[in-house]
Amino acid sequence: MISQPVQFFKFRTHPSTLLSMPILPLILALFAGACASRYKVQYGHDQQNLPAPVTSPYSPLPQAKPSQNAQSSVRAGAPNAKPRTRSSPPPSQPITTPRTACGAPHYYSSVAISESVVALTFDDGPHPVLTPRLLDVLKEHGVKATFFVIGKNAKSYPDIVARIVAEGHEIANHSWSHPNLSGMSDSAVLEQLKETNKVLKEATGVDARLFRPPYGAFSVRQRVMTYEKLGMPSILWSVDPLDWKIRSAPSVRSKLVSGAHPGAILLAHDIHASTVDAIPGVLMDLKARGFQFVTVSQLIAMTATADFAVAREDAR
Repeated sequence: MISQPVQFFKFRTHPSTLLSMPILPLILALFAGACASRYKVQYGHDQQNLPAPVTSPYSPLPQAKPSQNAQSSVRAGAPNAKPRTRSSPPPSQPITTPRTACGAPHYYSSVAISESVVALTFDDGPHPVLTPRLLDVLKEHGVKATFFVIGKNAKSYPDIVARIVAEGHEIANHSWSHPNLSGMSDSAVLEQLKETNKVLKEATGVDARLFRPPYGAFSVRQRVMTYEKLGMPSILWSVDPLDWKIRSAPSVRSKLVSGAHPGAILLAHDIHASTVDAIPGVLMDLKARGFQFVTVSQLIAMTATADFAVAREDAR
């Protein structure tokens, strides 16, 4: 009896039977692995594909990165952790913006340091009366701050903007007209930032390097976009006294002082008299607790890693 020849790749079963064969899971696993590798390369989650550090004019020379054990002990608040001491650099020194663990230094709400250092920031100015009064207070106490100004206000009061920079403070971008940028097109967002940068450059002779979105409403994609297009990281905050809502100097003072922590970015508004009235007490209280004040760029420069806040779902 002559046997029938063996027939390869000819199936006499229903196609659904193929799902139980071992070859299909293997194909799916290989496909998933390829997709994961592509995601890592595209979005920077693979440490070997991190972008190069970006140079900005506000920080000191790069410092040696602390060991992993030292970083862990500082984050854990270990009592034997040795704090790193470092003098605050003047705003004119060159700086290298640190890369974060995910390779995207495009967003800061605070920084991870052990020193008692904070950055005091003011939004929405300049105000023709209150901002000069605030500058007098800061000068009296020897404190430097960061001013996130609105472009159209800066155009109206260029002399105040120039004074901010001349007295050693940091000038930064808070959009042209304070709109909610989260629902705007990329071109409209960039126009808001570029026009403000132009006015600040004309008034001060320096380039604004930081941006704070109005209301903090800015999606993750928008943060990456503005960083890639303009090299400007988005700066939010870790302490909010709600001074725009509660116009009470004692309340503003209490919230800023009680919320302060190493590496904090303090939010305030120099367009409210109650806020300006609160600042002398804030400075005295925090100095009594051993805190020092620096600009936001100086604060970022004090650490090799940034504390990324969880992205707001309503800003996506």
